[in-house]
Amino acid sequence: MRAGILITCLLALGMAACQNQRQDLTDVVATVDGVPITRDAFEKTLNKNTLLPGRNYSTNERKRGFLQEVIRQELLFQRAMEEGFVEKSERLRKTVAREYLADRVARDGYQPTDEEIRTRFENQRTELEQVRASHILLKFSKPDESKEAKALLRTKLEGIRREYLKDPTPENFARLARTHSEDAANRNEGGDLGFFDRNQMVKPFADAAFALKKIGEVSDVVETNYGYHIVQLTGERRGLEGLHDFVKQLLLQEHQKKVADGILADLEKNASVRIDDEVLAKVTVTRQPLKTEP
Repeated sequence: MRAGILITCLLALGMAACQNQRQDLTDVVATVDGVPITRDAFEKTLNKNTLLPGRNYSTNERKRGFLQEVIRQELLFQRAMEEGFVEKSERLRKTVAREYLADRVARDGYQPTDEEIRTRFENQRTELEQVRASHILLKFSKPDESKEAKALLRTKLEGIRREYLKDPTPENFARLARTHSEDAANRNEGGDLGFFDRNQMVKPFADAAFALKKIGEVSDVVETNYGYHIVQLTGERRGLEGLHDFVKQLLLQEHQKKVADGILADLEKNASVRIDDEVLAKVTVTRQPLKTEP
């Protein structure tokens, strides 16, 4: 590919600065259509990326996977330059590659039809529909709770429910949840569970939440293996009308990914790429990956 010294000088995947043209190019981890990616530049980028949560490149297999992403961005950058996509090649390779790929995908012009949207919704209704709810939980003290202990818990929760019905507002439910709920994960948030689909909750709880039809409506006492709950509906994403735009975007994103994968596969198929596994093995990971939240 033609891009000259200027392309060779630019660093793959936003690597910090232009490499000195007189440097020792024997320590090159990969070559992409004649453009070298040096071990030093790759190492710096790899270790910078390790700062992101969940990124761990401690094995050669993972380092190679990251290198493949660098190579793909280099291929996109070179094609963008050939097609005159950008006038100023001083911009970072990763920025040019990302914008060029987005432009190529947009040229496809695909828009989901109403029939496609309806079919996807009907096929995945259980996974797509969501409700938002808050709850108040009184826990069983042990798995084989006695009938007498259960009866006392139910009576107490029924009393809390009656207290709510005297002032059936979100504020009152949140106050009662903060006062009485034994679910420490959301008690301080007024029992708010956020949005969830049917498969994210145990069946009795999901059935009760999805049976509620009006925002603010509260269920009867519900028993699960955790204890007794009362559930308040606070939001919903249900029905084709309510999910039409979401499903449309989902279909569009899936198609765009398919198109992008095809573009990248075509570039890789027609490119001359050489990876030096011996040099790759020498790449040092100096930063420890950040731990993700449990």
